[in-house]
Amino acid sequence: MQHERFASVTAIALGLALLCSAAWGQVPTTEATAAPRVAGTVEFAAGDSMITPQIGDDRLVAKGSEVHEGDTIVTFKGGEAQLHMQDGAYLMVRENSRIKIEAYIADGGEKDRSILDLIKGTVRSITGWIGKYNRAAYEIRTPILVTIGVRGTDHEITYIPPGDPRGEPGVYDKVNEGRAFMRSGSEVVEVPPQRAVFSAWGARPRRPRLLASIPTFFRPGPHEREFAQRARASVRTIAAQRQARIRALREMRRVGPRRAPERLREFQPKVRNAPGAALRERAPRAEEIRERAIRGGRPGERARPMERGRR
Repeated sequence: MQHERFASVTAIALGLALLCSAAWGQVPTTEATAAPRVAGTVEFAAGDSMITPQIGDDRLVAKGSEVHEGDTIVTFKGGEAQLHMQDGAYLMVRENSRIKIEAYIADGGEKDRSILDLIKGTVRSITGWIGKYNRAAYEIRTPILVTIGVRGTDHEITYIPPGDPRGEPGVYDKVNEGRAFMRSGSEVVEVPPQRAVFSAWGARPRRPRLLASIPTFFRPGPHEREFAQRARASVRTIAAQRQARIRALREMRRVGPRRAPERLREFQPKVRNAPGAALRERAPRAEEIRERAIRGGRPGERARPMERGRR
């Protein structure tokens, strides 16, 4: 009797093991399938800022944190977030801003793309290999249906909504290096270095126009120099970073997903830290961020719902 009971239990366990093994080999788990793609990491954070994912709880922006497709980076007054993206690009999200990473694929191939939605505020972008090799797949979209593209660029985009005292409402793009273009409806205007372009706010697309001078609200932040140094150090190794990514993914397919993380580290390109990279970071308390309104809020006030941009 005892022998029969042991044999029965053994048979059941073996059957379950075979079933689980077949399922593991043929059908990926829902959690693994739903895992968002990593778009980049936080290189520097100052002041109050947070990451709002499509699914899950808000989290603080802190150095080393990953950002994923679908995440929205929100900065409050005095806040700033600097991101190192998977294709070697750098993004600086300035204070009182909100930008969503709609799509980010940086595998070194034809399917690479970078689509960002600037919902509010200002972002500076120094493009990586997507902006160099897949220019048509790089877009920064805005609430008034104006899209920014690049020709391998260091540029800065600002969206000013109606009622903002900084200037005429609409979308502005200032080019520091390289070239960019602004598309509004069927109208496209190319922007040379050290110039700015503007498209006015309105229910219908407005023709972009080059401005005679750069608006005064485009001014450097307290950590601008360090950001530019790190970004340009990365840009100098863009080709090597891209090839390293291609080799890493090829190795991942060869060794399988279980050993991939340890093998991927062997293919990370060595990029020297730029001067001033060791800045002082601080992580604000989560409860203070959640209680603070985006504009002029004080601790203890109930946060107002965030605006959502139209696309």
